[in-house]
Amino acid sequence: MTLLLGIAFLGFELRDLLTMFDRGGTPSRSGFLSAFFALVPLHGLHVAAASLWLIAIVGQIAVYGVDQEVRVGLLRLGLLWHFLDIVWIGIFSVVYLAGLA
Repeated sequence: MTLLLGIAFLGFELRDLLTMFDRGGTPSRSGFLSAFFALVPLHGLHVAAASLWLIAIVGQIAVYGVDQEVRVGLLRLGLLWHFLDIVWIGIFSVVYLAGLA
């Protein structure tokens, strides 16, 4: 489920970025958009990397089972996902919600 939600998030993020480009919202237009295009795609890159890591962990579980090394990798991946969640809450609050105010 985590992998599906991560991929869905990436799809929505890509759609938003393409919509902004179509409407003339490019990084060179303003400082806000420059920061936006630095923060949001960088977060998406980390979500993509975590998704690939999750695929690798599932492959390791299929081959090796849940041994000690796979368990440690899974715990580290969980920490990364939770860190990405916290970062996204910050980005969403500052970039999206502050833009409404």
